[in-house]
Amino acid sequence: PSGITGEVYLKGDSILVNDTSQDPRYVPLGGWNAASIISVPLKEGERVFGIINVESSQPNAFTANDLIAIESLSGILSAVVASADQYKHLQNTIRQLRQIQVELKARMDAQQAAERRLLQAAKLAAVGEMAAGIAHELNNPLTTVSGFTELVLEDIPAEAGYREELEMVQREAKRATEVVRRLLDFSRPGTQSRTRADLNKIVED
Repeated sequence: PSGITGEVYLKGDSILVNDTSQDPRYVPLGGWNAASIISVPLKEGERVFGIINVESSQPNAFTANDLIAIESLSGILSAVVASADQYKHLQNTIRQLRQIQVELKARMDAQQAAERRLLQAAKLAAVGEMAAGIAHELNNPLTTVSGFTELVLEDIPAEAGYREELEMVQREAKRATEVVRRLLDFSRPGTQSRTRADLNKIVED
């Protein structure tokens, strides 16, 4: 920065010049030659962010009161601009806080969903353990029923009237044993493997 306005910008102090021809700091603009000038900084704290220049083609056009009036105007304008900057900064802060709020809500929702999945997994694990316990308890009596039914069927003639009922008992015991086996399979840690399968058979199962 050069000239009177450059000095005001660098030092942050107001300058009143009533005869620019006697002041070597004055640098005329193209097509305009001022004889008197008031230059007042616009400041926020110690930072100069603008300058008010009032110029006249007549020498001795301004008084000390004029300088005070311009400085008062500068104070008002500086406060307005600073407030606008603070308001803009506040709006940016609010937007950032809202974004953070959205992100926190998303994280909390994700955490709650994960907790629900963990709880469901724990419930399934408990069900699996319970199923395994029940299956083991059922296995022994089912094995006894199936075994004794088979022994009885071997000893009775094919034309015996109650043979059909015993065969039904044997079939149902085997079916219950199969259910128990599936319960045990459910409770064990699963392993993945690829194999060919009949989809109709799986659906029917």
